[in-house]
Amino acid sequence: MNSLMKKSFSVMSAIIILAACAVTDPNIETAKLNVKNGEFEKAIESVGKAIEMNPANGSAYEYRGNILGEMAQKKNNPSDRSELYNKMVQDYSKATELYAGAPDAEAKSMLMENNMVRYWANEFNAGVKLVQGDSPTSEQLSKAVVHLKNAVSIMPDSLNSQTTLAEIQYMNKDLDGAISSLSKAIEMSKTPEVNLYLRLAAFNDLAGNKAGAIETLKKAKELFPDNIDIVQSLANAYLSTNDTENALAAVETLIERDPENAQYRLVYGTQLYTTTDALTTEEEANYERLSVLKKDLKDAKNKKAQAVIKAEMDSLRSANQALTAQINELTDKALVQMKVVTELKPDDASAQYTTGIIMQNRAANIFKERDSTEDNKKAAKLDTEAKDVLREALVYYERAIELQPEEQEYWMTLFKVYTTLGMTDKAQQAMEKAGL
Repeated sequence: MNSLMKKSFSVMSAIIILAACAVTDPNIETAKLNVKNGEFEKAIESVGKAIEMNPANGSAYEYRGNILGEMAQKKNNPSDRSELYNKMVQDYSKATELYAGAPDAEAKSMLMENNMVRYWANEFNAGVKLVQGDSPTSEQLSKAVVHLKNAVSIMPDSLNSQTTLAEIQYMNKDLDGAISSLSKAIEMSKTPEVNLYLRLAAFNDLAGNKAGAIETLKKAKELFPDNIDIVQSLANAYLSTNDTENALAAVETLIERDPENAQYRLVYGTQLYTTTDALTTEEEANYERLSVLKKDLKDAKNKKAQAVIKAEMDSLRSANQALTAQINELTDKALVQMKVVTELKPDDASAQYTTGIIMQNRAANIFKERDSTEDNKKAAKLDTEAKDVLREALVYYERAIELQPEEQEYWMTLFKVYTTLGMTDKAQQAMEKAGL
């Protein structure tokens, strides 16, 4: 059966090639004989002579394009086909140019286009097939890239080819190639999809090109000003460069347009709180250092050593006071947004839970401050303050669990909060619900 199919394919290829040129020309006749004998290189040479004698012979260009396409199909290695495809496309393009105005120009152009679609499909499908497994090898990925590049060279206007090539290049760890291919896809598209910009920004970010990611997202925001994914990605990109001001400004514009949009406020509130991460990390490092210094102070054997340690401790406490003020300011702003979200979407368990998390983290920071002070009265005051914040967080956590009573993560959090607040019975119930 396979043998019959191969013979049929060879016969069909010969028919396509021979049918392309009905013009009587001794060089073309020689080329036809060469094709019948499978001597494609000689056929190319013969058609070349025909073109030299008559550069306006569109049929000769089409004929040579057909031969080049079929020669490419006979190459097992896709890399060996690339140059043949490029030459084929050039010949078809020249033939189309020379056919312009002829009565049968459209019909001839259709034949050439059909050939290119056939070759394009072969290359595209072969490339995709190589990467469909769970874990394609490096060799398979590299070969798939060549197949897709061939597909692109055959039909450079195919958006599908460009985007698929970009994804396979990404899989093959060629970020520069992926960025280049996806950039071309966006340039080609009259109405690029949001996802193309998001992927291009992601590729730039992975390549360490933060500025490139930001520029991509800024362009996308101009085209899709109300798209939450674009705006949130832009804000995250700004944050990755420590540009908090622009990160927050990016999201603020959404709320200004639609202040009643809960999703916009959720993103803004989350973004505000995310900006505290770096500050909290620095604050925690200071608290850890203070803990070490407290032990060193007890072990210090003279006043001079004690003075040096105390000076560093005072410096760290002063730094943490400033950090705490910044964290609290941003947290307050985040909570303003999150509380509006819970009012606009009172049945959104995730919003309730997120609001509780922000409050619980604030309580945790107060507990750290309590643990770092040597003033017992201040420590007691801070302990009360932290527990008051936890009780406020509890309201949101309990609302979240009311909305999603089967969510074990919520019960686990409640277990921890109940335990900290000394609510033993409720802690026991939450522990059982959490599956502990």
